[in-house]
Amino acid sequence: MNFKYRPEIDGLRALAVISVILFHAGLPLFKGGFVGVDIFFVISGYLITSIILKDIDKNNFRISRFYERRARRILPALIIIVIFSSIFSLILFNSEDLIFFFKSTISSLTFWSNLQFHNEADYFAKTSEFKPLLHTWSLSIEEQFYIIFPLLVILIFSLNKKMLLITTILIFFFSLMFAQWSGNLSRNFPFFDSDLNFLSRSEYSMFFMPFGRIWEIALGSICALILRTNILRKNQFSHLISLTGFILIIISIFYLSENFPFPSFYTLIPALGTALIILFTFESDIISKLLRIKILVFLGLISYSLYLFHFPIFTFVKHSNIEINYIILFLLILITFILSYLNWKFIE
Repeated sequence: MNFKYRPEIDGLRALAVISVILFHAGLPLFKGGFVGVDIFFVISGYLITSIILKDIDKNNFRISRFYERRARRILPALIIIVIFSSIFSLILFNSEDLIFFFKSTISSLTFWSNLQFHNEADYFAKTSEFKPLLHTWSLSIEEQFYIIFPLLVILIFSLNKKMLLITTILIFFFSLMFAQWSGNLSRNFPFFDSDLNFLSRSEYSMFFMPFGRIWEIALGSICALILRTNILRKNQFSHLISLTGFILIIISIFYLSENFPFPSFYTLIPALGTALIILFTFESDIISKLLRIKILVFLGLISYSLYLFHFPIFTFVKHSNIEINYIILFLLILITFILSYLNWKFIE
């Protein structure tokens, strides 16, 4: 399959980042806006796997080149946000907060910040609002996956390339099951507690941990592998399926909240919604036309910078004890968009 540019994917990115920003802005209507990260995970799995497969088909895949491109894509903008956050942290933070902050700068740049924050705070706790690099946890999970996944692809392709889809489905399945039921695991045979709970998560499958999250990225990879076979064609049901996916995402943003366990089977709602759009959206469909609106595509293009800048900006304003009304919030979002655009244009 020719993995051509799909503007609707950038529109989907825009929907994801807008929901995250408005969630962190504290707007009650967007109480489930944090699922934007789950949308990003699926999109990222789809795009990166598509790139790997495209290079393999051209006999042009090199693991060193893959890691180099990932570093050039992620690190420059991330370094800018670390510098930006460091300046304001030195001005606003006390010595104890600075110790935690500079620890997070190291963990963010070396992609293990999710593990650090797992040991420090609950994502939804008030105290987490004062950690300017908290949002880098999702980048760390993605990079942890992409350190291992290309090596797995190379190994499987050298043995039997048809096994890649099956292997990725198994990764998806076991990671999802771990997210839902890891608390039921036992060290003794038969390795499950006798009284199984429908939801029982261990410390290793909580919000920031990769083991119960990898299935989301794997789901995006499955989408890329399916589309590579060219078995999907537009039919009378495709627009209804993509519309269903969009509705699932909207339900997630406006209905889900911090009161739902994440990651768990609930996370399937935005994740499957995203997968359905990736798989069944064609150019003339309603959802495709919606997501291809120019402003959404543009916001999708700068979504990485938007994601990086919005959280520290909100954090430092809250740390300054400035009362955030709707006028202040509008100005903060405007500043976020301006800085993100400049970062996208000159750094990314």
